[in-house]
Amino acid sequence: MKITTIIEMENSEVEQLLDVTFVYSEETICENVLQTCVEGLKSNKTNEFLKVEDAMEQLFAILKANYIIQSSVDEFSYELPTCERIKSYNSKVEIPKQLIITYTQQK
Repeated sequence: MKITTIIEMENSEVEQLLDVTFVYSEETICENVLQTCVEGLKSNKTNEFLKVEDAMEQLFAILKANYIIQSSVDEFSYELPTCERIKSYNSKVEIPKQLIITYTQQK
């Protein structure tokens, strides 16, 4: 039997745990529509850009150290949508941004 666990985190939670800031870009699709995309992650300590893969490995290690993920789990996958929903150019509403981590355990 395989048990799959899915952890959904707001990008702000990831930023807090890793002490990073997500860097976004906005692209105008048409006259009144913007698309928000993740360009990368920037360390708040060093101001250096981090590879997404390296940041996700760090996050996985932190979640294991905090007993959110069992210590026996070695492999995981993640979904970090690089581009979010399209919103109206004049909209003040924030687009929700989430990271999803998935891992499977064999029982």
